Amino acid sequence: TIRSIGGDFETISSSFLDAPTLKRPENGGGKLHRNATNNSNSNNKQVMDYRHESFVFQQMLERAKGNLGFCDSLPPADENTPKQMVEMVTNVSAMSEFGIIQAVDSWFGEEEKKQPPNREVCYLPPSKSCNATSYSVILMSHTTERLRPMKRGIDGLSSRELTAEIILVWNSNRTVLASHDIGKTLMGYCEDKDHPFRIFYSLEMGLPNSLLNRYHPMIQPAHEAVVFFDDDGPFFPESAMAAGFELWKRNSGVEVGCMPRQFKFSTNERMKERQKVETEKSIQQVTEGWQSVSPYDSIQTQQGQDHPGFIPRCHSHTNEGVNVLEYNYFDFMDFHAHMVLPSGSFLHRNFLCFIWHPLFQEIRDFILRHPTHPDDMTVSCIISQLTGKAPRTFPKRLAEPVPEPTKPSIPEVDGNYVDQSHRRLLWQQPKWGDMRAEAINSIFGYFGSVSAGSVGWCVGTELLKHTVNRKSDFYDCGKKSPSNQIPWMQKGGLGHDQC
Repeated sequence: TIRSIGGDFETISSSFLDAPTLKRPENGGGKLHRNATNNSNSNNKQVMDYRHESFVFQQMLERAKGNLGFCDSLPPADENTPKQMVEMVTNVSAMSEFGIIQAVDSWFGEEEKKQPPNREVCYLPPSKSCNATSYSVILMSHTTERLRPMKRGIDGLSSRELTAEIILVWNSNRTVLASHDIGKTLMGYCEDKDHPFRIFYSLEMGLPNSLLNRYHPMIQPAHEAVVFFDDDGPFFPESAMAAGFELWKRNSGVEVGCMPRQFKFSTNERMKERQKVETEKSIQQVTEGWQSVSPYDSIQTQQGQDHPGFIPRCHSHTNEGVNVLEYNYFDFMDFHAHMVLPSGSFLHRNFLCFIWHPLFQEIRDFILRHPTHPDDMTVSCIISQLTGKAPRTFPKRLAEPVPEPTKPSIPEVDGNYVDQSHRRLLWQQPKWGDMRAEAINSIFGYFGSVSAGSVGWCVGTELLKHTVNRKSDFYDCGKKSPSNQIPWMQKGGLGHDQC
């Protein structure tokens, strides 16, 4: 049942996907266009459903073709072309640049043969989910090595008011879990009707051991808001997660997280200048209170509102050379972040359908082949490309005193101090950071573009800093955030009245 069209859909659905009940068009090759007929309306009005997968994929296709056209318009490579290349440190072949174009074209061709499709149709989430009151938590593991810290996390999460459900995605045999004392305790939680914990056994559902299993729609989270944590955390304080949940309610159409990572364009002036322009648009969106509006929603987008665009990442045969994306793993950047690490991140459950959509099979295969199994950056990239928007960020700790974990020595890497207390593989496996950078360039090269990145949580507060000098032009929220400075959490603060 659709209560409103063109803005935020409010739906009543028996499916775990929050999707309006729309029939596929009778003609048009299965593609749903802006004026597709909504057969559930008694007066048979012509309405736009920008959330339907066919319409979303068409927007992705147009974006990729437009960016490819821009790249093709650049002068060809010559003897003066920069020689910087993506450093290939694995034997895994990169995905085709702008490969998404062929993938979408092929998918539309196959869909024309299927009326109706023999699977669930995906819909983008509503741009806001103000009525949400709690969330599902998903953790994933395959080994008994980290059961102790995970159990501590589960015990803490289960006592929180906002936690309605905790799901462990177990990527190993059930007998492995049952062979460990803590595993037996966790399995016992499932027998307690008053405990919010349950286990999803991936292998028994026919899935391989894959990091992407935590995003599989077969998990069927009971709540629209889904929070992810790694099996060893970090499990962020309840106050920070409450702030993240409120931000997600106001921006449920995008990925929201507190451990954001940035890709730098330091070798390409064209990309850096474009990022500045699009960032200013993003800040204006937040300041004016329409940042949740989808760029595909022509009804809610008002005249004169200019959505931030994507930045073409061009291929090697232009005079720019390869547009190398550099992985900044030293800092968690509130601004200009292009992905978020899973722990403490929020997604609407509708995105699970898209992540496992047949269209993205080539990318899922790449994740399995690549030694870093880069599910996090892949999910962030797919969601950004689906929605036409960058992720949103919130601070992972607020001002109240929080016991800090004991940290090992923090070495200096290329002049930057880095925290080794998490992301073990980054510091223990040689060239792990270089392998991650290789994967980033392959995945984002496949789509041919990248967003300008996130807008920091501190927009609208005195903590927002804008630094401009001869070498730099960037925004920053600083390292810490007093709890009374989270704008959407304060009455009268920027974004508070949006829910």
